[in-house]
Amino acid sequence: TGSVVSISSEELKDLPNPNIMDQVQGRLPGLSIANTNAAPGSDPQILIRGQNSLQASNNPLIVLDGIPYSGSLSSITPSDVESLSVLKDASATAIYGSRGSNGVILVTTKKGRKNLSPSITLDSRTSFNTTLNKLDVLDAEQYVEFKGFFGDEIGFPLQPSEQANLAAGKITDWQDITTRTAVQKDNTLSIRGGGKEMSYFVSASNLEQEGIVIGSEYNRTSIRLNGDYKINDWIDLGTQVMFSEEDWGDKPSISQNLTTQLSPLGTPYNDDGTNTRYPVPEDQFFENPLDVLNNYRKQVRRRVQTNFYAKIDLPFVDGLSYKLNYGRLEQRTDTDAFNPATTLAGTGGGNASRSFSTVKDYTVENLLLYNRTFGDHSIDATALYSFQEATDDNSSTSDGGFVSDALTFYNVGSGVNTTNVSANFSQRNLISQMGRLNYGYKGKYNATYTVRRDGSSVFGANNKWATFHLGALTWAISEEDFLKDVEWIDFLKIKTSYGTSGNQAISPYQTGTRISRGSGYYFDAPVISFSASNLANPDLRWESTESLNVGLEFNLLKNRLTGSIDYYKTTSNDLLRNKSLNLTQGFSSVISNIGSLENKGIELSLNGILIQKTDFSWNATVNFFKNKNKVVILDGKETDLISDNLFIGEDINVIFGYEYGGVYDDQSEIDGSHQTDAQPGDAIIVDVDGDGTITSED
Repeated sequence: TGSVVSISSEELKDLPNPNIMDQVQGRLPGLSIANTNAAPGSDPQILIRGQNSLQASNNPLIVLDGIPYSGSLSSITPSDVESLSVLKDASATAIYGSRGSNGVILVTTKKGRKNLSPSITLDSRTSFNTTLNKLDVLDAEQYVEFKGFFGDEIGFPLQPSEQANLAAGKITDWQDITTRTAVQKDNTLSIRGGGKEMSYFVSASNLEQEGIVIGSEYNRTSIRLNGDYKINDWIDLGTQVMFSEEDWGDKPSISQNLTTQLSPLGTPYNDDGTNTRYPVPEDQFFENPLDVLNNYRKQVRRRVQTNFYAKIDLPFVDGLSYKLNYGRLEQRTDTDAFNPATTLAGTGGGNASRSFSTVKDYTVENLLLYNRTFGDHSIDATALYSFQEATDDNSSTSDGGFVSDALTFYNVGSGVNTTNVSANFSQRNLISQMGRLNYGYKGKYNATYTVRRDGSSVFGANNKWATFHLGALTWAISEEDFLKDVEWIDFLKIKTSYGTSGNQAISPYQTGTRISRGSGYYFDAPVISFSASNLANPDLRWESTESLNVGLEFNLLKNRLTGSIDYYKTTSNDLLRNKSLNLTQGFSSVISNIGSLENKGIELSLNGILIQKTDFSWNATVNFFKNKNKVVILDGKETDLISDNLFIGEDINVIFGYEYGGVYDDQSEIDGSHQTDAQPGDAIIVDVDGDGTITSED
């Protein structure tokens, strides 16, 4: 009854992207993937049907082999994946409750096959990544012309070192010397098979990925073991174990922002081949971006994900079974950094830091399942009780002013500066109860009802629990007598769903008062102080999202054309956000439930078999989706919050500012205008309200 789209391993295998989400980009309607950080090993930003929250997380829930997964998607080897499904509407996400309010991505890894002799597969790829185009900046000739035109007037004439390089023809393209053709090597070895009572899938993979920007790299090694075991006719067991190690190399990445600001007449290298500290020695405002390559920064992340399930068919009631799911994630990230005294960042004797972060997350799910068919009637019922706990433990140490660079970060406490030490720990818990009933009649009509109750530790004492409901209906019209004889219609189904879900994706301890430490002096004596750092809100409520979905699924022309059309509308209420306060209350803001947000859109997916021959086939897929969001209510009123850049009826990411109207070419355009103090070359600001002056109303 839900809105679900899927993609199989066969459709993914020919794409060499190291992150599985890069492989599905643009291929599933309603799923928006944006690479906001192109560094190797980074995860893209993922949205399903737009943004539902202002301040809480908009990330969808990732479910790996049936267990909610809090790790990074970059850790999952794409060649291990059997299928990927996206659950988009309330009917599909209701079983995951608050965790699924932003949609759900189900990742299923490959399993063994019973009664199959071992099948060994080696997958080896080498790829090359290059810059598609460079940012357009001034070349040397344009730069000299610019300096000559404005130099004397604004006090930045061509420097002597630049004049010398110009005379010698030494021109530097900073984007060229800080980037490269990057090589990517990906190798995976897997074994798949099984016997009469068991099956297994084992894989080992290694990825070595250079970044296009010099200094950036990513290496991933992973091992996976999946096994299923049939103990007897009524007990099945299964395990999925994944180990991964990710290494981002030992050099910081060069700032590409800095390379666009440097003089093309600057000097990148000294005569001995080492990097200059300042490309233009007379101008020490701009440093050499290559200088960071003399620094050291190493980050390594190790992760173990273990899933286990046991399914028991209860003999005393036909169709009744119990299933236990257990998942545990343990992850540790170590980051070491050292800037030698010889580098700009290490000025003053060098500086070093060491930090670690440990994340532990485990989930226990108890499921009671009932599935029976009685003539024309079918019943599928599920009852759930689950518990999830997640902890984050991290600490860091830093110091500077070392006698020698020899020990780098290994003796971080030996500097002459004040040693900085920090340690943090947080924990969140979630308890859930869920009941779901599916009813079908004659294969034509289906109805689903789901009720879920979630309790989260992140909310205040007065609103830790929330209950959400969902109903859905489908009608397989093609099974009706009046369409059975229509030859070109193979399958046609109408579906609709309406329900609510919650969002509890705020950080722990935000609803209570937190205490922060301070230091100072009382006369000449040092003192330590403690004070409240935020205002408590024990009445903070869950965000809740109402979702309506109406869809049509079809198979036509002997299944050569398949597809779906969906229209949806979601309204998120009690949005979580820091609300601005008058400073006379002692705090600048408090996290509150402040308003409502609406998303609505349409999705279309078409899959066609254009040519189907014995030895040749040609398939084509087209998908389209459009989403529009707008702010509906703020603080219980239809009033803009200009200070927070939020406007009733507008997109939550709207840009609010003065409107640019070109530039003034000469004084005659300025005379008599609403900007009498302007000068030729200044920007024209549009007088929106037409009152002859530029004010905040414009």
